[in-house]
Amino acid sequence: MFLVRSKCFVIVGVLGLSDCHSALSQDAGGILAEGSSDIDTLIWPPPPPVMESLAERHDPFFASRPSMALFPTWIFPLGVASTPGSLIPESRSLISGTAGSGKGSTRSPALFAPLDTVSEEGALTFQHGQASSQGLFFLSAALEIQRTSLKKRGKSQTFSTVVTEMSDVPSGLITVATRPRPGLWIGGGYQSRRYLSRTINEVMVSAQKGSTETKEQRDANQKFFGIEYQGRWAHAAAEVSIDGDDRRPAITYSVPVRFALGDQFWLGIGLGRSEADDQLNSETVKTSDYEVSAGRQGRHWAFELGGGRQASLFRSTSGTGNAKASRLFVQIGWGSMLGWRLLVRLDTKSYDSKNSNFIVDKGQVSSGTVGLTYVR
Repeated sequence: MFLVRSKCFVIVGVLGLSDCHSALSQDAGGILAEGSSDIDTLIWPPPPPVMESLAERHDPFFASRPSMALFPTWIFPLGVASTPGSLIPESRSLISGTAGSGKGSTRSPALFAPLDTVSEEGALTFQHGQASSQGLFFLSAALEIQRTSLKKRGKSQTFSTVVTEMSDVPSGLITVATRPRPGLWIGGGYQSRRYLSRTINEVMVSAQKGSTETKEQRDANQKFFGIEYQGRWAHAAAEVSIDGDDRRPAITYSVPVRFALGDQFWLGIGLGRSEADDQLNSETVKTSDYEVSAGRQGRHWAFELGGGRQASLFRSTSGTGNAKASRLFVQIGWGSMLGWRLLVRLDTKSYDSKNSNFIVDKGQVSSGTVGLTYVR
């Protein structure tokens, strides 16, 4: 404003007040009201767009898209571990908790009677990710503790048993990703986890009761490698994870994709494939996973509903087996591009399997997750 007034004074001395008014209107980009003769009655441009705070960071990926407040799926991470998985202007901090329970049954030729199973599970996660070097790198670290309790009950006329399995699994994850061009991320991650388990076996025979208890501690690790693309009309990733668990080494391929349908709706598709070597049951397991979802994104809220199907094939020297599982989920989010976000997710899963050792498992598991994220 100081520069405009100074130039006005120079022009007044040469052209007069009316020419000053014309020059001021031209230099200010026509910000004077048409037909106005008072230079103090200025009509300023409308307020800056919602994403101006991102544009000010001189990132062409954000600066060229002022309507990103309606960019579908920005409020929900894509679900990959090796890359950011969501739009990250500068940093993201997350705390989330999960709780679930389930019921089922187990049958086996080696068992005297079917076992009824009741499970409870929970998890607590802390994560922080930070962009550096003007957004060209993203560093992330996460800590998580999982707790699982599984109780199996079996009973006949003269014999009954109760087996309680409890485990705590603390883990840590570190990821590093780089952005060679706007919207494209390439990264990798390493997770280390420790299994702390305890098993209590209580047996009653002819009114005589006995029990045994065993404890175990072992370590495992997992590596992640992936690529992610964040575009105006698509958000996609491809990831490979290698699980180094001695009891069940596995490799998993996953490809989650979301396609925007206009400014507010999207369609999600997920494909997965894994191969595992189950050392406990001496069999190999190949699993295919499919998922589809649909969602709507408002300016400060989002909603998504989806489901999936999983099919597994077991092979060993004893024969073959198969498993199938179906799941449904719904998630709701509230928040803003920069600031706080609250996410709530509900999942339910039913499964039915018969492995190569003729062990049959059936059941259903339900869980809920609440997460609070701060993005800046």
